Amino acid sequence: MPSDSIEEWAAQQDLRSEVRRLSKTLAREREQRIRLEETITLAARAAFSSWETPAIPKPTRDPRTRTEEICVALCSDWHYGAVTADYNREVCEQRVGRYADKILSLTEIQRADHPVRVVRLWVLGDLVGGEQIFSGQEHEIDASLVEQSFGVGRLLSDLTLRLAAGFDKVHVVCLPGNHGRIGGKTMPYSPDTNADRIAYMIAQERTREPRVTWQIARADTPGETGRIVVDQIGSYSCLLTHGELFRGGGYGGLPWYQFWKKAMAWRDMSTAGQIPPFDDLACGHWHRTSSIEIGTMTLRVCGTLQTYDPFSREQIAAATTPAQSLLFVHPDKGVTAEYRVLLG
Repeated sequence: MPSDSIEEWAAQQDLRSEVRRLSKTLAREREQRIRLEETITLAARAAFSSWETPAIPKPTRDPRTRTEEICVALCSDWHYGAVTADYNREVCEQRVGRYADKILSLTEIQRADHPVRVVRLWVLGDLVGGEQIFSGQEHEIDASLVEQSFGVGRLLSDLTLRLAAGFDKVHVVCLPGNHGRIGGKTMPYSPDTNADRIAYMIAQERTREPRVTWQIARADTPGETGRIVVDQIGSYSCLLTHGELFRGGGYGGLPWYQFWKKAMAWRDMSTAGQIPPFDDLACGHWHRTSSIEIGTMTLRVCGTLQTYDPFSREQIAAATTPAQSLLFVHPDKGVTAEYRVLLG
């Protein structure tokens, strides 16, 4: 036999021996694993042999005996009359109708646990798109300011009456936005002259119903400035403003520093008795839904009905998702639930 054949035969014998050795080792390991599993199983059975599963009672909650809460729907930055690649007055009306549907459906979820008989609408401004608010706006709207005011008045009154069919009472609190301004910032008009406010008054006239009440902010009302209102729900209160009073930019399209600075300053003013005390804040203007903790307060920012709007795309460089905010408020405990209601 040639020497290379002998060497090959010897190598094969070594491989066969190694295979037999590894097979025996694997068998021993498998046997040990099986014994270990059996030991663990027996130990577990012994440990739980005397275990008694406690009886779990069925829930017996009765919504009629639980504390009533208030539904709070935030409306902001509809920009009725504005035109973008996928937004116009028809889309605006569709999204307002979708918002009404979702308010009612989300309220039914809450009613499974407790009564919700009252809804409050916090209308935070810029429901009109405006006219001559910025240079070139005439190319981005399809309705005059008069048409916008009457269109928003009709839309807001329809939303209010739709909610009145699902709640025992509707209370609407309204503030103007900067897009309701008539003419430039230096025009010599009354601080109450605002197209948003005109739309609110139209909606109020269209909802002459005892179960619907209105509070339209005015500059000459004690405790208000026309652009700041503190709404009281039981022992809980929230400062409402449109949002343009928070000057400056920031990260993600929100002026974080100004939020803190202004909120703390208003809290000091409330301590001094210059404005009513408040627990939280709510605003619009910034075209995105956010919830920001500021000390012991929470600032909730309501979104917009628009998509791809020039303000978000060019001024604050942040993506926009059509959405509004919905809260449920306990009269003693404050906000117990909040929703970002998507409407795109």
